[in-house]
Amino acid sequence: MPIDEDVRDEPLTFYDISKLSAEHYLKQCIREGWILGCILRLANVYGGSKPGQEKDRGILDRVFHRALKGEAIQIYGDGTFLRDYIHIDDVVSAFISASDHIENTNGKHFIIGSGKSYSIREAFETAVNIAFEIGGLKSKIEYVDLPINGSPIDSRSVIYDISSFRSATGWSPNFLLESGLRHSYILKNGTNV
Repeated sequence: MPIDEDVRDEPLTFYDISKLSAEHYLKQCIREGWILGCILRLANVYGGSKPGQEKDRGILDRVFHRALKGEAIQIYGDGTFLRDYIHIDDVVSAFISASDHIENTNGKHFIIGSGKSYSIREAFETAVNIAFEIGGLKSKIEYVDLPINGSPIDSRSVIYDISSFRSATGWSPNFLLESGLRHSYILKNGTNV
């Protein structure tokens, strides 16, 4: 079932709880009339990080940089869980659009993603294949068991419905996964793929 703004919040980790707490503070500031603002809940962001800087930037950047070096890529389980990946340029345009349309977004929260979910296997294979086209090194994908102490977040599928934000602002993402990965490489290296 797609996740939209009406899905009940059920944080699974302390990180989720901290983000939700920040949202509550922001919404209270808006209710008090101190500020105008909205909340954008982002899908898995990728793009824009340089090799060595992707540690805290998201799994897809790490996978892509490892694949460019021909290193093995690990997938927990069989890779069938779904994720939505959004390019950093689309995130930036969403923030600008939220501000430009504050009369429609103020005090609300929105789901921001590409609007398309990919299996983890499909996303990682896409990154590996593009890296192979670029550098000629073919990374091996290894399937491993989920860690015993793994997060419940790792064992679920996520499908985002971005129609509410699109209706409020007219915004749409420019990149799907393959075009976004290629765009990221071109921006960093000045080379077309």
